[in-house]
Amino acid sequence: MLQVAPMNFDCRRGLYWARWLGVQVLLLCELLVGMPAPAEAQWTITTYLRPVGNPPITNIKLADQYFTGAKPQRFTGESIVTMLDFAHRTPSGSFLIDNPFPGIDSSVPPNRAANIVVRVDGVLQVMTPGQYDFANRFRQSRIRLDLDQDGTFQETESILDIPRVGERFTSRIVTLATGNFPFEWTYFSGNGGPGALEAVYRIDGTGTQFLIGDATGGIGLVGPAEVRTVGAAVTDRGGDLVISNFALADALRTGPNEPGFPVSESREVFEVVDLRRSNVPRVQGKQGVPGLGVPNFDDDDNFLVVGQGMLVVPPGGISRAIFRSTADDGARLLIDTNQDGDLLDPGDVILLDDTTHPPRDILSKAISLREGNYQIEYSFFELGDNAEAAIMVDLGRGFHLLGDNAAVAAGNSLEVIPEPATVTLAGLAILAMAGRMAIRRRFRRSGH
Repeated sequence: MLQVAPMNFDCRRGLYWARWLGVQVLLLCELLVGMPAPAEAQWTITTYLRPVGNPPITNIKLADQYFTGAKPQRFTGESIVTMLDFAHRTPSGSFLIDNPFPGIDSSVPPNRAANIVVRVDGVLQVMTPGQYDFANRFRQSRIRLDLDQDGTFQETESILDIPRVGERFTSRIVTLATGNFPFEWTYFSGNGGPGALEAVYRIDGTGTQFLIGDATGGIGLVGPAEVRTVGAAVTDRGGDLVISNFALADALRTGPNEPGFPVSESREVFEVVDLRRSNVPRVQGKQGVPGLGVPNFDDDDNFLVVGQGMLVVPPGGISRAIFRSTADDGARLLIDTNQDGDLLDPGDVILLDDTTHPPRDILSKAISLREGNYQIEYSFFELGDNAEAAIMVDLGRGFHLLGDNAAVAAGNSLEVIPEPATVTLAGLAILAMAGRMAIRRRFRRSGH
């Protein structure tokens, strides 16, 4: 007769594990048939970002990627200067010092000198304390100034950010005491060629502008500044593969994305921005697009953002509710109005704006829904330039963000909760964790 080797497993241990497994099965069954809704509203918001390849330089993010080597470079050049005045081929501006851009001589035509990044590193010597502003008189720049003199550039020490080709700004006014302040001045040029760079400053934000390096206005340089030019190896010119409608945008959901995408986050409301400047009123207090950071100066392009969840209609239902989308560019709101488990029916399309445009509102027709949970999806796409989107509802007392907990509690909005699949996966993860903890405790008690 076959002999079975004895196992170190007694009846009490077997009963313990049988009871434990039974409890887990019961919990899993509860998850599968339905769980109590979480106390707080929650959208699942996902960003899909078109692969950008190696495009022309249109913003400071791309400029940094080419400069650091994260994207390929076609040439580099280095020099030192005592005045921050540069020009390519022809004299430019008021100062006419016109240092050449290192790596590009005057014989190179503008189209071959396009898509460059120039970074100047040096130390400002403030001899006259006061309030100063800084500017680049010709092209787009970023200025970082080590205001606390700790040897690093903090986010708050970026005193001028111009994110896209063609914009010209002056920095905010900064108060400088006498002393030495390291700086970094990054300039970039897109398809139009390098043009010129005149880095200037002025005291009290008014009056005469002086070149960086000219101490007449109260600020000089500690020794020469170091200049480095990087030429971008552009391989992706854009073409027709840009996100200008939902047919192209939806393709990102199954097609290739930029590495690291898609990115999902859980949020109470769907209200996001991705703008050039974070100091405009409509940006303040709002969240950035998942995966693209807080509202900042990056101004990303060619992406799709999808918010999903379950819309909870309270007892008594809703009558003649109006939904409003505010978006740049196109936006779409889908609700499974017949509760058949999909968003494919014509009646599920509550809002559809399939064009590119500046921020604008679109309103739904009056919508009535009986009590229950309804699958909901709000999405918007961004072609280029600024981007923002928000979805609201008016239940008869003004528009409020869908899912806003305070508005839901006051009866002025509707709750959005995770879809059942999301809840189930979260529950399974919790069960797995609990199981691992129980196993560890059991083995510690048994001496293993």
